[in-house]
Amino acid sequence: MSLSLDLAGSAIRIDVRTSKRARRLRLGSSINGVEAIVPPDYSAKELESFVSSKRDWIIKTSRYYSRLKER
Repeated sequence: MSLSLDLAGSAIRIDVRTSKRARRLRLGSSINGVEAIVPPDYSAKELESFVSSKRDWIIKTSRYYSRLKER
């Protein structure tokens, strides 16, 4: 499953992965993109709210990794 957000004028794809070991929502970022790790019993509204609250971080890390890809 994945989400697509329009942040700072560009679409950013967030892959959503369910983990039995996860106790809370978590975001990770790498050169491969942004990933949300969620517990099995998460609600979509919680995820949307969490992602919205981390909007600035998502934009910052996405820009950082896009510059690394250009090298």
